[in-house]
Amino acid sequence: NGKIKIDSIFSAYFFRSAIFRNQVTSMSNMVTRASLSNEMLDRMSIKIPSYDLQKTIGKILFSFDAKIQLNKRINDNLN
Repeated sequence: NGKIKIDSIFSAYFFRSAIFRNQVTSMSNMVTRASLSNEMLDRMSIKIPSYDLQKTIGKILFSFDAKIQLNKRINDNLN
């Protein structure tokens, strides 16, 4: 609705989260699960932290993912 500022990195992690997936699954059937309608999104109750906290959360999760990828590359080189 344009009233809430959402960080793109935070939203990427949120939309892949179990919390979001569980909400989507609970309101959809097997036929519609693959796509979300605007009506479905309007019915969802989502708690969004402040923009500053979103930025912090996004940076932390992104750095964890970067570290995991680095460790995988190191392990691949050791094998």
